[in-house]
Amino acid sequence: MRIYESHNVPAWAGDTKTMQTVGTMLKEKPHRLSQMVRIRPDLSANMLTDGMMNVVYKQGAKTRFDPISSFKFEWKVQTNNIVKVYFTEDCTDDGASGTDITVILEKKYYDKNDTFRLKNGQLLFVRDVPQQLAANRWRHVCVLVGSQITRKIDTRYMTRGSETMYISNYFPELSERGYSKFTLNTELHQNYISRHRHSESWSSDFAALKEVYMQLGKDENSQFFKMSSFEKFLMDQFMATRNNNLLFGVSNYDANGKCTLQERDGRDIPMGDGIITQIARYCDKYAYSVMSISLLREILYAVAEKTGKPIGNTVAVVVNQRLWQQIGILLIGEYGFVKGVDSALVNKDGKNIKIGGTFNAYEFQGNTVVFTVDSTLSKMYDKQGFGICLDMGVQNGDANISLLTLQGRETVYGTLAGLGGLDGKTSGPIATSVDGSEGHLIGYSGVAVLNPYAAIMIRENVMF
Repeated sequence: MRIYESHNVPAWAGDTKTMQTVGTMLKEKPHRLSQMVRIRPDLSANMLTDGMMNVVYKQGAKTRFDPISSFKFEWKVQTNNIVKVYFTEDCTDDGASGTDITVILEKKYYDKNDTFRLKNGQLLFVRDVPQQLAANRWRHVCVLVGSQITRKIDTRYMTRGSETMYISNYFPELSERGYSKFTLNTELHQNYISRHRHSESWSSDFAALKEVYMQLGKDENSQFFKMSSFEKFLMDQFMATRNNNLLFGVSNYDANGKCTLQERDGRDIPMGDGIITQIARYCDKYAYSVMSISLLREILYAVAEKTGKPIGNTVAVVVNQRLWQQIGILLIGEYGFVKGVDSALVNKDGKNIKIGGTFNAYEFQGNTVVFTVDSTLSKMYDKQGFGICLDMGVQNGDANISLLTLQGRETVYGTLAGLGGLDGKTSGPIATSVDGSEGHLIGYSGVAVLNPYAAIMIRENVMF
């Protein structure tokens, strides 16, 4: 993807039959926005979603995203966090010598013949079917597991709020039945699609000065689309605005799905959560004073652990300029990092995406690590290192970082032609007598981080 100004367009570009304005191109083939975002690879949120064609349409084929309303979408997250059940009452009985004790837990998760673990590692065996006493109060009759006759429970780990965790179950010969349970948490997450718009006006004198050509493809297979400087300016503004929302957006919907921000006349102004907002609620956070290779390894290990796969992961590390300089110094010596290829990222369809020189890929212990510098992060955090690590794998057929948009409303471009037309030089019908024209661009986008647990935030400790 390249941009040419009028004075340095290849001579053979004038012969291509696909030359037209960018507005017409987007109207006829809006999916080409996935190619246009590569003009600005430094806007990483656009690149990691639309640029990799990881796009899901709300009004299309059935997907894992439940279409609740026109702007809301939901998805289920199966995490690698093992379910934990908590005590709701203190238990002072130590179960000495294998005697039965009664514990009160918050819910019925453990069944008869299950064992669960206390925080100190001791195991309790559930002897009877749990009974509900009240809301969030379930009685479990248990016995301490062990071989010593004098064994007893450390009651400090059976106080209210103490956690327990399922381990296994055990049955005698000729047992009558067993039980099943979900050993992983399944959570329902939701987000909203945001609407963005930009408008620009220009005089006919300005429009007549310069044209810009956008090249899709290479050599004889290239397609050139003509646009004026104001069209490029409008598209740059839109892509930057959308990228900022996909990174930093904060939802303005309450728990009941009601938008909390309206125009003066009562119209809702929808806003959805961005990538950083979503992962900040669940991911691990690392603060550092000096970036070291051991810390970098620890961070990458942590992401792999959250995905449930020790190898075969693709991790995108989106950083600001300061953190990239610090990491770059470390990777000069490699330290086990082997320089990878440019097509390291793979989209949800399994296709390699050639992402160019602004993305630096490394292989590290069976995982691909892709570094990119985001210009928005560099401006937002100009005096401290900052970055996020994201799992770029596929979750049940969808990319972990997926863009949600409305069918046919990805980008809508329109113009109001004045005297001289859009190029300032054309005679004919006009919509306004003004010697100038207007362009308007509107688009819809939201982002879903399907597994926000498989992420890391990195921030440098600095004194301002």
